[in-house]
Amino acid sequence: MTKQFFFAGDLMLARGVDQVLPNPLRNASLRESCCTHANDYVRLAMKKCAIQRKPTWTAKELLGDLLPALRSREPIDLSVVNLETSVTTNDEFWPRKGVCYRASKENCLDVLATLRVDVLTLANNHTLDFGIKGLIDTLDAIDSASRVGAGRNDLQAFEPKIVADTAVFGLCLENSGVPVSWQARRNAAGLALILDEHDLNRVAREIERTDVPIKIVSLHAGGNWGYSIEPETRMVCRRLIDAGAHFVHGHSSHHARSAELYKRRLILFGCGELLNDYEGIGDHAGFPSKTYNADLRYAYFPTLNDTGEFTEMKIDVFTQANCFRLERATIDATQRAFRSLVADYRRGGLAMSMKAPNTLLVKPL
Repeated sequence: MTKQFFFAGDLMLARGVDQVLPNPLRNASLRESCCTHANDYVRLAMKKCAIQRKPTWTAKELLGDLLPALRSREPIDLSVVNLETSVTTNDEFWPRKGVCYRASKENCLDVLATLRVDVLTLANNHTLDFGIKGLIDTLDAIDSASRVGAGRNDLQAFEPKIVADTAVFGLCLENSGVPVSWQARRNAAGLALILDEHDLNRVAREIERTDVPIKIVSLHAGGNWGYSIEPETRMVCRRLIDAGAHFVHGHSSHHARSAELYKRRLILFGCGELLNDYEGIGDHAGFPSKTYNADLRYAYFPTLNDTGEFTEMKIDVFTQANCFRLERATIDATQRAFRSLVADYRRGGLAMSMKAPNTLLVKPL
């Protein structure tokens, strides 16, 4: 008997995305070099798509073509997404951090309910953008039964969530831009941040003693740009599999990265982003979108057999248009995704092919 899952990379509901939903933050000021308010990102997107009036989307409208795609894939046994924002009204920015994300509780919960996400990981480089207060607000906003990777102490942060017969762990590495001080400790709220061998061994022991048929690790690791996988990231992913994980769901990069079949278990090194407010940002040296096809969005549907071994995966490809709405990618856009990934997937022991106009199919070689 097989199980099908839905995974996505970064769900970035802050800034411009928050501002086009029904209940945006009232104070959405920024301290970035290019933008001083979240609505600046809305204006950039409006300029690109030639919309004259700022839209207000429902969660269903924003998620657009993703929702019928999810329905077409049912039954989905479990869904896991990386929520990359703080959910807070706190105005205290993290010191010396230029890009900080926050979104309203009402908008976040509406999108998450519409998307029907089972498990959210909060272990990433934006959850504490508005300090410990912002983190506590985020923890309070999201049901503890559905979040991993963050907590009021280290026990909570590193604890897996078990849904039916599947355990999900949420972790992050410093190489994804997470400050060292964000690590949860015995008496300090924070994230499940792996900093050294001691932390990695702790996680490995927790995986080994978690007695469920399927164990999944959602890992925020690596930089924003680049197809090459950092040696540390690859080493940690393999160690997690060695400890008993059946699947590693990697994310951090603004674009999709390679994958690897290791001991018949799948490692996704970078799932790209599911939703963000980058639609109006032009390609430039600091944001090489065209080089890495960063305009594309991805929904991953891997299938595992009853021993946790990978059997196949469908990847649905989307774009964002008309002020951040998800739309089914064209054949040309899907072919761009295919060309950028097929060789790296093959090096990882995986065969990729075009399955449908906006779908890629991945199988073991």
